[in-house]
Amino acid sequence: MEFAVVSPFLLLILFGFLDLGLGEASSLSLNGAVRVGARFAAVSPLAYDPTNPASAGTIQGAVQENALLDTIASSQIAIAYFLPEPSGVVECGTYSTGTDSFVAQPGFTEGNCLVQGVTVVQVSAAIVYDPITPLFKTIDPSGMTLTASSSLTLEQTS
Repeated sequence: MEFAVVSPFLLLILFGFLDLGLGEASSLSLNGAVRVGARFAAVSPLAYDPTNPASAGTIQGAVQENALLDTIASSQIAIAYFLPEPSGVVECGTYSTGTDSFVAQPGFTEGNCLVQGVTVVQVSAAIVYDPITPLFKTIDPSGMTLTASSSLTLEQTS
């Protein structure tokens, strides 16, 4: 009799911990994938591919290949470029999925934005984690958005 009363709470706690573990695993997977993408972007800052799945040898492809637990669409991956200025860090350009190309911010060009050893490239991605526990689904039916970003300085390749 007592077990029948206590077991729903024990199962809720068990599945709650399982959900937390799976959510944390997804977060770690996303962080690792974005880190690899940033590493790839530091060496090949203009290697883009907006298709799904992205081809190997591209920034998006590096992120997608290293996402162990989740599928990350190319549209969920953002790439931005920053330059240090005396007043702080300034975004000088981004990758546009619409044009599949580098888009410079006003006052910048690809030539003065992508400076090896100076420019910082940031790769970011977001996914939605859908919990398996019904209680968590009632709290947030759309799922929990997990985000990650990683930044590295462009490397000198010569």
